[in-house]
Amino acid sequence: MSFYIKNNNSLDSFLNSILDDLYYQDLNPKRKSNIIKEEDHILIQIEATGLNKKDIDMQVKENILHVSYENKIKDDTKYSQQQISFGSFENKYKMQNDMDAKNISATMSNGLLNVKIPKIKNKTSSTIKIT
Repeated sequence: MSFYIKNNNSLDSFLNSILDDLYYQDLNPKRKSNIIKEEDHILIQIEATGLNKKDIDMQVKENILHVSYENKIKDDTKYSQQQISFGSFENKYKMQNDMDAKNISATMSNGLLNVKIPKIKNKTSSTIKIT
């Protein structure tokens, strides 16, 4: 499932979020995440317990932030119960037009990958005169 960073300003954004969730649905495993909307940025917190930050890949393609991890270590442990997964995953987040994809930053702290996406501050609009 992809995550759509919602803009609460319109019904259109809400309907697009539903359609985008259906459109970007895939079978890749996901990690749990929180999306926190601040005035000047969006913060995405992704569960990353036990992961090495060097093995996490983040990139923006076609206005979608892809966060993925590929587990290259084979685990032959015979668990009697296993609730913690260290397996590969890919989370996708559709970005809004007011987000600055070129200045995304990320840190790891206390088992969370924190991805900060700044908002574009002075988004300008202009009127076009038809002649």
